[in-house]
Amino acid sequence: MVGCSSGEHEEAGIQVDSTDSRYRDLIALVEEGDDLGRFDRLMQRTELKDLLVEMGPYTLFAPTDRAFAAVGFGLDTLRTTASLDSLRNLLEGHVARGRYGIDRVQDSLRISTLSERSLLLQRIQPNGALVVQGRPILRTLEGVNGVIHVVGSVITPPKPDTTRTDTTTAQP
Repeated sequence: MVGCSSGEHEEAGIQVDSTDSRYRDLIALVEEGDDLGRFDRLMQRTELKDLLVEMGPYTLFAPTDRAFAAVGFGLDTLRTTASLDSLRNLLEGHVARGRYGIDRVQDSLRISTLSERSLLLQRIQPNGALVVQGRPILRTLEGVNGVIHVVGSVITPPKPDTTRTDTTTAQP
């Protein structure tokens, strides 16, 4: 992190990778992540990695392998184009245009993802830990074209509201 020592962030409850990753791009950081293999393979399969080759910057909220296993996502479940499209939409909900590093969030910040969903980044007091959609960020990696926040769960879109009824009448 430019201008910050990793010790400052560790005091705030945020684990920052001690290796200097600022000179590697997001694709390399995901590929090198020992617990991001499933995220890497799913991004490859949905061709989302092709987008991240662009200059950016991007912010990724990368679920761990364990997070994907908990919800049953794997390459073997992708048998149809519809399931691939659904998966791509889900993964796009984990990617935002722009660099939203830990230093950008003082209290809370709402950002829009590639799938046009809104994510809320917040600092939780008293330790200053950073969460996204109420889920803790396990660690943060800074890259040349963005930032990766590793999360321990898959961020799923909100369920549609089925309690509303349509009060409009169809016009012939």
